Amino acid sequence: MHPVYLLEDNPSQLQAIKAIMEDYLLFHDQHFYLAKASSAPKDIAACFHDQAKQPGLYFLDIEIDGQAEGLTLAQEIKRLDPYGRIVFITAHPNYAPLTLKNHLEPLGYIHKDSLDKLRSEIFTCFKLFYQRLYPDQETNQPHLQLKSGSKTYLIELKDLLSIQTTQKPHILEFTTRSSTLQSYGALKDFDQLPGFFRLSQSALVNLDWIDQVSPLKRRVTLSNGQVFPFSRKYKAALNQALTERETASNS
Repeated sequence: MHPVYLLEDNPSQLQAIKAIMEDYLLFHDQHFYLAKASSAPKDIAACFHDQAKQPGLYFLDIEIDGQAEGLTLAQEIKRLDPYGRIVFITAHPNYAPLTLKNHLEPLGYIHKDSLDKLRSEIFTCFKLFYQRLYPDQETNQPHLQLKSGSKTYLIELKDLLSIQTTQKPHILEFTTRSSTLQSYGALKDFDQLPGFFRLSQSALVNLDWIDQVSPLKRRVTLSNGQVFPFSRKYKAALNQALTERETASNS
């Protein structure tokens, strides 16, 4: 497992970024664990020395108390963890040239912006880190890893029919060809799944499993009998998505 570190001197931003990371780690805890999140570079450095020598992933704010202490810490990290990767999260883009000058080779340089954008870029950095360390472990079929209760499931996307919200806050229901399970998450986190379409604020469906579309009643029926209404504003986009899917499958 690879340790993950977070350095951020703003307390509210520290908690917000930490929460984003914990959301990702919830489904990837066999690959990563959060070793330390702190506002003090010395805390990160002290914790780093105590960890096993697996390459780490470091998310660092550059400017700490008005000084570029994040860059100093990054130089120490490169010396002690040469296979580790650094991601800078900062509100100061003017520091970017210094990361090149000091040969820090960051995996990413994230500008502090909206939480949704920050979330997306942090998730991307996690994926890039793992893909570059283990290029041969990529599967031939796109898949989704879900944690339900104490168990972790690896689901091929072709076997996943639908994702929908439940009455429980932040709990989603995933229906596959053979089972249904619930897992923590937000529907927006799955909007970019290839081959899936958002029908409403509460449901995503696999286009390959749509059996029937009823335009007048504005609902779709899946091959397993599930029925979902779709919003009027999604009607044209749904027709286009189905047409493109059919064209792709016939080509």
